[in-house]
Amino acid sequence: MTSLITNTSPTKRLSLSQQDVSRLLTEQSPNARIDVMLKISSGYQTQTFDAREKAVAEQIFRLLVKDTEIRVRSALSEQIKQDPNIPRDIILNLANDAREVALPVIQFSDVLSDADLINIIERSGELNRLLAIANRKTVSAMVSSHLIETHESDVVSTLIRNDGAQIGERDFNSILDIFPDDQEVLESFVKRAELSTTVVEKLINRVSDTLASELKRKYKLAEPQLRQETDRTRELATLRLTEGEISLDEVDKLIAQLHTFNRLTPSIILTSLCRGNMVFFEAALAKLSNIPVENAHILIQDKGSLGFKALYDKSGLPESMFDAAKIVLDVVLSANEEGYKSGSVHYANRLVEGIFSRTESREIENMPYIIALIRQNAATS
Repeated sequence: MTSLITNTSPTKRLSLSQQDVSRLLTEQSPNARIDVMLKISSGYQTQTFDAREKAVAEQIFRLLVKDTEIRVRSALSEQIKQDPNIPRDIILNLANDAREVALPVIQFSDVLSDADLINIIERSGELNRLLAIANRKTVSAMVSSHLIETHESDVVSTLIRNDGAQIGERDFNSILDIFPDDQEVLESFVKRAELSTTVVEKLINRVSDTLASELKRKYKLAEPQLRQETDRTRELATLRLTEGEISLDEVDKLIAQLHTFNRLTPSIILTSLCRGNMVFFEAALAKLSNIPVENAHILIQDKGSLGFKALYDKSGLPESMFDAAKIVLDVVLSANEEGYKSGSVHYANRLVEGIFSRTESREIENMPYIIALIRQNAATS
């Protein structure tokens, strides 16, 4: 077969003509069209075409996308799957074609946006297409969330093992809730390059002893650290219960329960303050001091130096934390008056800025711990 696309010298560009387009429309053999396509795509990808030649090449690609022979469309998909310069409409057409045509571009094409991938997930639901997305070199957190929502264990296992996939803390927790006993999913966590200590702690209680030991070795976690993370996870879950729509009576009952089981600790009380959760903070100090919440509220709101100090001392909280706690309280009350919404990174930044402005060059005992607590809680809100 004599090609209608010529390359007579190493330095001369490929010459595309209307005759090439006509051949693609009339040639009966799929092999001939594939042969032409390969030569055109080679010139396109090596960027040897000028603007006119590039436009003609793209028009030929659009014709091939509509080719009746699936072999032609599949060959085109395989050839251009990793070219970032291919027009989006061409890639979208291929991505929505039959499986053997769609899978190469779904897995490899950077032309597809997150919105395109999410649309494929929601409209198709076909396992092979979902797996192709989960296997992409990079998967955004948003796309990962949609894949997890399919509840397909093979897809989720593939996603977890893909270290190029961004998976947020909440999504990891969702996976553990959706697949609490699925060993394939749980084992895939062990293969992932990096997990938070909180997720590792939850996993250790669910996987086999062998995998649990592997996780401990991999993340160098000692039992005291795991217990600390367990306590912190429990504290955050408890505090979140009081940050939604909950009555004061329910808060009082929760505080009483925590106190009964020795879980109304300085850690959870100071964490509530760092989160700007004044409802919990006031109720906790009232319980420890054995006074009505209304009294605690008045003492905490006292702008002088007596109210909060007296309440703090009576509550039995560590004396070494008082100076840091007083500064944080003042900053929290100011931020709340200014209308800042607690639980956000913006709120945390406001608190840290306020602390720095009040402390200046002074060294306040335990203040680094408090600032770290504020930052951590902003990240987990």
